[in-house]
Amino acid sequence: MSVEDQWIADRVEILRTGLFSAKKQDQDLLSLPQNSDDERTPKEVLEALSSGDAAGLKGEIVIKRLFLEAAKDNDETIKVGRFAILMDLSHHMKNTANKMGDDVNAKFWASIFFDLFRMSLTLLQLPQGHLQFWPYVNSRMHWFKAGFLNEDSLQHGQTTLSAIKAPFAKVTYQINKMLLALRLNSKLATCAHHELSMKINIFLCECLSPMEQANTNKRGKIAKKLPEQLWDMWNDEKEGSAFYTDFLKVKQEFIEEPIMWAFSDTGKRLSLQDYLLPVMDEILLHESEFYAHIKTRKVRLNRLNQKANVQSYQNLQALNNVQDIKRHKWSSTFSGLRPLMFDQPDWDSELVMSQLQDPSNDFHRKKFLLELLITANLIKRILSDETVKNFYRTQYDQPLGTKHSDEDGSNAAALQDITQIITSRIEKFYDHHDKTYRSLLTDLITGDGAFLDLKAKKGFKLFNEFTFPTDSEGPVPEVNYSYKGFGWIKLGNKKLDNVWKTKSGLGSIDYSLRSSQETFDQLRDDYQKRSFDTSTPTHGDQTVEQWKHLRRLRPQFLFQLSNVDENTGVSGLFDSSLIHKSREKKSRLPEQVEAAKEYFEAKKKRKVELSEEAAETVEEKQDICDTDKNLATGRPDDTTLMPTSVTLEPMHNGEETTTTTLPRSSSPRGGDQPIEQQESKDGIKDEPKNDICIEEPDTSQNDQGAPTIGKGEERLSGSDMEIEAPSPANL
Repeated sequence: MSVEDQWIADRVEILRTGLFSAKKQDQDLLSLPQNSDDERTPKEVLEALSSGDAAGLKGEIVIKRLFLEAAKDNDETIKVGRFAILMDLSHHMKNTANKMGDDVNAKFWASIFFDLFRMSLTLLQLPQGHLQFWPYVNSRMHWFKAGFLNEDSLQHGQTTLSAIKAPFAKVTYQINKMLLALRLNSKLATCAHHELSMKINIFLCECLSPMEQANTNKRGKIAKKLPEQLWDMWNDEKEGSAFYTDFLKVKQEFIEEPIMWAFSDTGKRLSLQDYLLPVMDEILLHESEFYAHIKTRKVRLNRLNQKANVQSYQNLQALNNVQDIKRHKWSSTFSGLRPLMFDQPDWDSELVMSQLQDPSNDFHRKKFLLELLITANLIKRILSDETVKNFYRTQYDQPLGTKHSDEDGSNAAALQDITQIITSRIEKFYDHHDKTYRSLLTDLITGDGAFLDLKAKKGFKLFNEFTFPTDSEGPVPEVNYSYKGFGWIKLGNKKLDNVWKTKSGLGSIDYSLRSSQETFDQLRDDYQKRSFDTSTPTHGDQTVEQWKHLRRLRPQFLFQLSNVDENTGVSGLFDSSLIHKSREKKSRLPEQVEAAKEYFEAKKKRKVELSEEAAETVEEKQDICDTDKNLATGRPDDTTLMPTSVTLEPMHNGEETTTTTLPRSSSPRGGDQPIEQQESKDGIKDEPKNDICIEEPDTSQNDQGAPTIGKGEERLSGSDMEIEAPSPANL
């Protein structure tokens, strides 16, 4: 053995003797954290780890070797206690290094503390050992949150741990492995496994900030994953099998509202048998499979014991003693693991079916059958006992304001048959399979019947002599209203962290407030001594002070505050002429406002008229330019003139005149109508064109030639355009 190995062995022996030599373990070891000045740690142990030779890797080897030796102990209680002692020792060494100002050594022992915790998660028995060790974790939660720092510098609600950084990274990795193993083996999990999983998740939520991704309850995912039907309890649109639908009807109409069902319509009550019997048959079928499974397991166990102990002598009395001891030991354990009596989760059909058909868990089936039996017994008493019936009918009719008539004997007998079917089937079933549970049901029904008699017949007169205590239990402690100061949580921003240093000014508040009458008298004295300057408005501190005075005067002088406005101030309470002047000045304001409105409206109207006149002038100039352009080209707007036909007609003076008739316009807008009858696109007829004078040239040499239209007068009338020109003889 080398010198270093010998040194390590010696230090391990010193620590083993100093820490584990006590014959009886301290009962408060797990629940109460060890103080820095605690004398439970021997001095020789501290000296062995504080020496220069124990610094660094050697000290870590000594602690972890002793930790692994403690893990080999078969007694889980001793193992948990030694783990706690070694973790407390490492934390004590960390605090000692912090006091000496040795930050490197303090971080070293903090890392050892978290490594020991990670090792304990792997070495303890799952889940009993972890649950036994978890009070230590809860009592030292502030040690975990501090990390490398000293827990005294840690403020309330603050944590320094991160899931991806030392010293908590390896612990997070080990916890993730444990949670994954619990999920994969969920079919083999017990109530203790689920309790441990809950404690681990709470531990992560406490140690990690909400910004960490490893925080399992970062955004309330547990409540977010629940179905929408959970928040809508009155949603009738449930999907599921026929059994699930019948199950909901029995539960909602019969179990949850038995009094309403008892006094409801007869046809509705008699229809219960149609969907009640299938539900009972299905549940009792799975209940019989549950007892058959138990019987099969007992037979197999007896056969295995018989084969293993063929030639050995069996002391039956000793076997009974062992069973009694085990029964006494485990009865207290199972009593603390009872499931909570929550409502049946009827929002999920698959969950309901899985719970009622579970071959290894009969809790939900027995719970439903027990509720069904108690309800049937209540209905049976209402139908058979007139006193109980009148009692519940009075309770049912008063809120509704209705009265029910007595039903005939045939309906009552049919309803009693339904209740008799329920009670007889359940009692006979458990009388055959489980006599112990059958006796429990009998006692429960008997007690429920006695309770009904006491409630309906005697009216709880038994408690009339009960008196409440009137004597005082002791003096009420006085409340300390002294100002303690602000607390602040560091937010990671220097500007925000320095906000708490700002003076609040609470110490300068004057708590001696005057009454309304005292304030009024003080203001009146001030007004008489000096005159308030009402010509200039008040601003700043003077306005604030006057508002304070008004709030104090309001309880007693509320109706006198009508003499106060922004012009008079508090002086209006003592001089009524001030408010009259202020009101007279305000009475002229509506006229001035109206005159200002008229001025701006006239100004706006004038701008609109000027803009319209300018637009009309521009349009007229554009029309004149378009007309001149058309005359220059010789073509009217949107029309095409065809060759003219000229006819000679005699004139009144004996001379011939030539009449030229223009054909109909070929414009696409006009069709076959004359030009003057064509309408514009806006549905308005075009105005008649200006007359055009047409002069024909000299045709003395050829009287039969076609006339040529020149400059002259052109007249549009009727449906044709006629152009008159003088005859060649008159030219």
